[in-house]
Amino acid sequence: MDRNLYRLRLRSPLRWLSAVMSALAVVALAGVAGLTWLVAAAPFVVGLFLLAPPLGVYRHDETPTLRTTLSLEATAVESSTGATYRLTLVNHGAVTAVNFRVRLIVPEALAPRGAPHALLGTLLAGALGRHWFIETVNAGTAIAFRSGQPGSAGALVCPAQGRLELAELHLLNRGLAVRTPLAYQINGGNVGAVLAELRLDAGVAT
Repeated sequence: MDRNLYRLRLRSPLRWLSAVMSALAVVALAGVAGLTWLVAAAPFVVGLFLLAPPLGVYRHDETPTLRTTLSLEATAVESSTGATYRLTLVNHGAVTAVNFRVRLIVPEALAPRGAPHALLGTLLAGALGRHWFIETVNAGTAIAFRSGQPGSAGALVCPAQGRLELAELHLLNRGLAVRTPLAYQINGGNVGAVLAELRLDAGVAT
């Protein structure tokens, strides 16, 4: 059998739970019945449950989750004041990205507290309070985006090999913005964890 299938089976919490509970039952039975030799069967019971064929409750053990990778881009757009960038997610994989989270840190130098305009401008996907959350952190301001659980009302996805425009980001100083990378993180759902920087001058993540 393929080694990857062995690994999938050995990583299954359900298989381990079944194996441990069954082994304990064998040990308990041996104590009650006075059959001490039966204790030696406990390791075999563990192995049986860990390596059992994918039947019944174990039928999904050997179906690995298809994962993808996302990155964040920022494209400069025309603005009457300051610097405005359109934030866009890019899906580099062959599967649709679902149930993921994005967290972007904007330094205080680019978005001072009490600035005359909102950090987030037009929302191109989702709604504030449902998908978008803004909080103050030591390094500046954290903008969080949550796509939502698949099947729930308002859940958003990023199509395979596609793009999802998120929102417009308003900053005060374009000259400073192009010299200041913004740290961001993407994880959750079927998306591989990403910790990277957003370069506003070129509009690409590195």
